[in-house]
Amino acid sequence: MTFLEILNALYEDLGYSAGTGGVVSSDTKTRLSRYVNDSYRQIMRLPGMEMLRFETTSLTTTIGEPRYALAPATEQILALTDLSNQRRIVEMSRDDYLNIDPGQTVQGTPWAWIPAGLQAMKTPLINGQAWVRSNLPADNTQRVTGTYLDTSGLVRPYDVALNGVSNVQMFNLSAQAILTCSLTAVTQGDISFWRDNKPTSDPSNVLYGYIWAGQLASAFYVIRLWPTPSSVITYQVDSLVTMTPLVNDWDVPRLPVDFHNVLVDYARMREYELRQDDRFQQAQMYYQEGLKTLKNRVNNPPDYRPVSGKYAGQDKSSDLGPWYPSGRW
Repeated sequence: MTFLEILNALYEDLGYSAGTGGVVSSDTKTRLSRYVNDSYRQIMRLPGMEMLRFETTSLTTTIGEPRYALAPATEQILALTDLSNQRRIVEMSRDDYLNIDPGQTVQGTPWAWIPAGLQAMKTPLINGQAWVRSNLPADNTQRVTGTYLDTSGLVRPYDVALNGVSNVQMFNLSAQAILTCSLTAVTQGDISFWRDNKPTSDPSNVLYGYIWAGQLASAFYVIRLWPTPSSVITYQVDSLVTMTPLVNDWDVPRLPVDFHNVLVDYARMREYELRQDDRFQQAQMYYQEGLKTLKNRVNNPPDYRPVSGKYAGQDKSSDLGPWYPSGRW
């Protein structure tokens, strides 16, 4: 079902005129649209629903660079795999990382990754300043706002107006890091943040981050690799991607087609709850039954055979590193 079909089914079930070709008030449409997306988000974040948001991307290392920003759509890393060396890169806590390599100087072939959190920019500030620009001249009324950490450790606000394709300086004082960053309105072009007041084509300039056209902000899932890569390696990144809400009439939820009506059941339940309608409990039952069946479909495919422990005879690497016996400890 498309988003429009879902809404029309709701209008008809709830007795609103649009189900038969009439017009529904904007407030009602906004409320029911929110209910549908509430249900969609709740379902997609449930344990066991990971495969409905699963995507595989790639990450290529740079020699001597330990820090990497994943695709902006990345919500959670499920697995990081070195295909060239046939090994899975394991997660390491920052505490263990600093205990092993406090100087952060060891180089080699990475076997561990360390989460560095969600960051406003892909890379840390290098010279205490940043410049922002659009790739289209029409973007000159929007403002870039947020907070940054100055060299004395104080959190300070910034607020600068875009000037089309011209570079605009972001801070009055030298900064250690950009903490938050957003736009006051969406732009027609892509917004980029740079180290220097130079053309974007200058190879010496460094791209700090970006906000794509139509978005108000970006956040990057940043990780460190250890040891710091001493060669160029391409990794396969299995991850959960950001859930995109249903907005356009033609949008389709990333759910099995058999269960698109679960979104209708949830929104109908919420509307009955708002009305204090006696049919709330019946609608709740329909929704819970549909959700239970959806969980079973996703989590228990026909070939699923749960067994205790790991598969016998499978040779595995060690999560402690390449010089330890195989296994998980």
